[in-house]
Amino acid sequence: MPATLRSFTDFEDAFGMEHVSACDVSLKNITRFLKHLKNPEKDLKTIHIAGTNGKGSTAAVLHSLLIEHGLKTGLVTSPHLISYTERIQIDRKKISEKKLLALLSEIYKTRQKNNVELTLFEALTTAAILYFKEKNVDVSVIETGLGGRLDATNVIPSFAEIITQVSLDHQDYLGDTLEKIAREKAGIIKKNSCVFMHNQPEIQNVIQKMCDKKNASLYILKSTYVHMRNVTQKYTRFDYTSKINTYKNLKLSLLGAHQACNAALALYAFETLVHKKYFSNKPKTKSVRRALAHTSWPGRCQIIKKDPLVLIDGAHNPAGIKTLIKTLRDLDIQEPTIFFSSKKNKEYKKNITLLLTITRDILLVDTGIHNQLKSNDIQKEFPRLLSCTMNECLAQITHNKKPVIVTGSLYFVGEILKKFPASE
Repeated sequence: MPATLRSFTDFEDAFGMEHVSACDVSLKNITRFLKHLKNPEKDLKTIHIAGTNGKGSTAAVLHSLLIEHGLKTGLVTSPHLISYTERIQIDRKKISEKKLLALLSEIYKTRQKNNVELTLFEALTTAAILYFKEKNVDVSVIETGLGGRLDATNVIPSFAEIITQVSLDHQDYLGDTLEKIAREKAGIIKKNSCVFMHNQPEIQNVIQKMCDKKNASLYILKSTYVHMRNVTQKYTRFDYTSKINTYKNLKLSLLGAHQACNAALALYAFETLVHKKYFSNKPKTKSVRRALAHTSWPGRCQIIKKDPLVLIDGAHNPAGIKTLIKTLRDLDIQEPTIFFSSKKNKEYKKNITLLLTITRDILLVDTGIHNQLKSNDIQKEFPRLLSCTMNECLAQITHNKKPVIVTGSLYFVGEILKKFPASE
């Protein structure tokens, strides 16, 4: 392996798997590695976000809010849809491929010199830390990769944490009940911090106990704070009223009532942190409106073609599929053609069963993506469903005569974004 990584293929060859196996998950390697770099993570001012669904959307809205209020803001998300550069941004601008490879090359050299094992995800987390420190960001918004307590991002000190909706996913890593999964997510809570969450009573006690243990303050977004107006193919419109501010007829560029709730959680966190003097930049109505209208979060209820409509959504667990179905109903999309693909470790049976409640026209796509289920494996459970190749899927999307939905896997959605001309 060359000392300088010239491509992301070199990077993958050098660092291997994104995450290690469940039995090996630990922060010891990245903690040790950061010590060799003199702990640059301690220089960051960070808001940390965990959750099963909605954490990326919430992070994207918060990133936008902070930018529009004059703060130089870093953003870390995962996974990417097309390029690793999507994962690290400052003020909505992705890190360049050249810069990211340069940082990863230095990380690789340091790893080899000090004989410290790092996963691919740990290397990317370290690259983000170094990049944000170098660029002197005012605040960083960092989304966990998997779980929370033992996620590589949890080595970064944070002054505030956001727990988005928690549901069953990654049970082999995080536990098989909501309480166990919530406990892992709550592992990001730091001492004396501010913690924000949706009104989710079934996990509230778990989060509250961790807050009590860490002397952290818990703020719960009340359902009464959000009043939905409507969802169109362009905007989600809603009103927001808290004890601090009121905003009427906000237009959010992300589609779905669930995205209004995610945006409200980000706004609630921002205005509360301003109120608590963490930021001096007070919320301004014009800035809030501009932030929500210009938030981008590709691959999530994203319309990539109109008339006839093509909508892509990376929903990959039952909670996400239910949310997608509600959004389709809000948009009055009836009897669509659904192209579906799933990773092997997902609850594809439940996902397909849910999708069959809105259409019988479901096509299983053989994507050729690593670790994706093959259509004949799914057809053992759903013998009436037909299959197609990726090229056939793309051709049908291009010449569709009725609404098309692409879902089941973020990796599948990423391939569509790469290859579908209208998405460019």
